[in-house]
Amino acid sequence: MRHRPTLAAAVVALGLAPAHAPAQPADDDPVQTIAARVTGAFTDGQRTLRIAAAPCGGHDLCLYVEMSARGGERRPMRQMVWTLDDATDAGADATVFLFPPRRLDTFVMSPADAAVGLWAAPLRFPTLDLDTLLPAGRARLDLTPEGWRLSAPDGLIVHRGAARSMSLSASEHAGTLAWSDRWLDRAGGAVDAAAATLQRTDEPAHVEITDEGLVIIDLRPGEGPALEPGDAAVVNFAVYLFTGQIVDSTWLESRKEHIIFSAPGEMFLGFQKGVLGMRGPITHGPEESRHLRRLVVPPALAFGVKGRDPIIDENAPLIVDIEMITIKKKQKTR
Repeated sequence: MRHRPTLAAAVVALGLAPAHAPAQPADDDPVQTIAARVTGAFTDGQRTLRIAAAPCGGHDLCLYVEMSARGGERRPMRQMVWTLDDATDAGADATVFLFPPRRLDTFVMSPADAAVGLWAAPLRFPTLDLDTLLPAGRARLDLTPEGWRLSAPDGLIVHRGAARSMSLSASEHAGTLAWSDRWLDRAGGAVDAAAATLQRTDEPAHVEITDEGLVIIDLRPGEGPALEPGDAAVVNFAVYLFTGQIVDSTWLESRKEHIIFSAPGEMFLGFQKGVLGMRGPITHGPEESRHLRRLVVPPALAFGVKGRDPIIDENAPLIVDIEMITIKKKQKTR
């Protein structure tokens, strides 16, 4: 039996918080009102911007913002957090926090590869830790009759590569979102930029939680036959700690190989359970057509109280990305 997740259910299922639900904001809570208006998914078919609400240090709710390109759901183009300060029915002041490039102790990867993105923020970050993020500056988020708008008129301060400042604006009107950001160097030259006009979508969450606490998120759906017990499959995979540190991955430049997996196989239990039901491609199409799934694995389905030296501590939950390449169905006996 599976059910749709709530924040409280997800946090409790992962063993990351006491088994009681957080206090629910009152109906007239302006923070809750703003979050309800702003959160959602927006897409132009090639890029998707997702905004989700999650608790963060000193705030009942913050907004987690993530943009990814089609085929690049594992490596978001943009990741940031907006706090909601001095909120009223008209809007709120916001502090913009950026995700730092992570230094991975085991492998050297680019910041884009190191970022572990997930639009369902409460499942990836049960509580956003602002102390680990980079404050970039102040912005203003206003509600409008048919949407909302956010702007940072004084610009934002960043330190990523050659970029030293960033301009940012976003506004939604009647379901259409206009997004614009420009990353500038010391001389004011553009280092990076993103401009998009996106439409709000009723995209389903594709998130399930099993009775054992395994969180299953389909980042990119598949269309072919489903993997069943006894089938064999060729997959790409990556295993992360909750800090973003990578444990192992077939996407690493040093490996450049897939794995052949039999269901059930020799991987840890959460992997074995989470890969079932993934769909293979109908044809050998491009990478962006492959089924891509993310698992948030509780310790009992990972390596439990023993952990796995030297990287995985005892009782550590894991994040697993799996990309289905091909499925070989079990031969039916007559």
